[in-house]
Amino acid sequence: MKELQELAYILTKQKISKIEIIGDEYHQQDSKMYQLFRAVQEGKVNSDEEAAQLLYNSPKNSAKYRNLKFHLKKRLLNTVLFIESNTNNNRAKIYQECWKEWAACNIVRIDMGDVLATKIAKGILKKAVKFEFDDLIIPVSLFLRNYYAIRYENKTKFDYYNQLYKRHEEIYKYNNLAKEYYNRLLLDHAVKTVAINPRIKEDSDHYYNLLKPFKDKIQSKLFHYTLFQIRLLGAMGIYDYERAKQICIEGLTLIENPQKGKRINPLNFYLNKLVCHIQLREFEEGKQTAQKCEQLLTAGTFNWFKTKEYLFMLAMHTENYQEAYTTYWEVMNNKRFKQYKELLEETWHINRMYLHFLVLSQQVKVEETDTTFNKIRLGRFLNQVPSFSKDKSGMNIPVLIIQLAFLIIQQHYDQAEERIDALTKYLSRHIKSDSPQFRCYYFIKVLMQIPILGFQLNGLDKKVRKYFDKMQTVEINFNSQAHELEVLPFPVLWNFIKKGLAFR
Repeated sequence: MKELQELAYILTKQKISKIEIIGDEYHQQDSKMYQLFRAVQEGKVNSDEEAAQLLYNSPKNSAKYRNLKFHLKKRLLNTVLFIESNTNNNRAKIYQECWKEWAACNIVRIDMGDVLATKIAKGILKKAVKFEFDDLIIPVSLFLRNYYAIRYENKTKFDYYNQLYKRHEEIYKYNNLAKEYYNRLLLDHAVKTVAINPRIKEDSDHYYNLLKPFKDKIQSKLFHYTLFQIRLLGAMGIYDYERAKQICIEGLTLIENPQKGKRINPLNFYLNKLVCHIQLREFEEGKQTAQKCEQLLTAGTFNWFKTKEYLFMLAMHTENYQEAYTTYWEVMNNKRFKQYKELLEETWHINRMYLHFLVLSQQVKVEETDTTFNKIRLGRFLNQVPSFSKDKSGMNIPVLIIQLAFLIIQQHYDQAEERIDALTKYLSRHIKSDSPQFRCYYFIKVLMQIPILGFQLNGLDKKVRKYFDKMQTVEINFNSQAHELEVLPFPVLWNFIKKGLAFR
């Protein structure tokens, strides 16, 4: 009863009738606040300028608009506290609930509800210890330690909560230190380059050796997970994909072991392992790893689509073109593709163009119900040059290249020459030989030699050898954007193009 009395006192004192939230009664369509909320929610406005103009026909710094925005934000923040978690991840749901309860505990405690606050804190701590929420265990155990020292002078409980606090404070400290080193690696080496980066391996080894003495002392799966992440960055930085794959396997062995503490989502290791399989051209192993990824994901989520993108590239770079088409067909028929259209459309538009080319080259057989590839119209195919949002990084390159390949195998040499002219101009304006598009630069140089020899196959290999050899000095890196530019390996695409020239 004491707990109920404390709670009733606090709620009466705070006048709950005045708590402002967004609820069913809020949906009054003539309300300016409702109109602003709906405009933002539905994407009708994307800036303060647009919102102020829509609602008041005034500039964004008008007093009316600023006041409306302030009160809407306040209501939305209040409403957040009442949201029920809808995640399927039980651990994430409990974590969210614990933080809500901790917020309530602190509010109750400030208003002298010590009995209730203590009971809430004990409930939080029980769940936090079970799931190893160190960032919660520390403040909650500290509160209970102080409570039993000051209010009840209970030394036994004081010592218990004090030890709990110290143990998890140490774990939290080293988890954060490991995370700091990992983040430093990302920040210090986030340079777009085609060259192997031995410095990242050196730094990775340095940070790992600093943390290694604490491996046996810190019994935290998160700590060991971050150590694997640090080693993985080092291996990936020098393109040692065999070693990177082994690190992923070791990491998965640890985090999937139920005897080693809380479960950590293994998806990141599986995705990196999948990248290694692509680099090493290991189709069957890569397919199995992709299936592991899918088991961890709900079909139609963004990471599910990302896994499918990797699986498509694996198939394209191991000449399993029918498997690539199957993956494409599955993606296109997922009803949630439209939900991520802005993020996915550019990549899969290019993928579809390359499949178009493979269908024409009789490398892929399409589903009977798929009419996308039934009739390839030359004009439509050649005009498919979208204004890619990522084109500063060269996203039009694969489109221009596959269109050229299409023209050559169709023996439209005049138009092919025009396309090569377009590529030449694109090269001079957008790509440098030392850029992340290194391979693209030299492959376009290869293509530029075709009209010089009058689209004749004779003598072409000799003519392009120096550019081809230069291109091959750098391996395609699937851990960067390069895989989006080289949908088909350039050497494979070159062989298709030469077959088209053979009919000249």
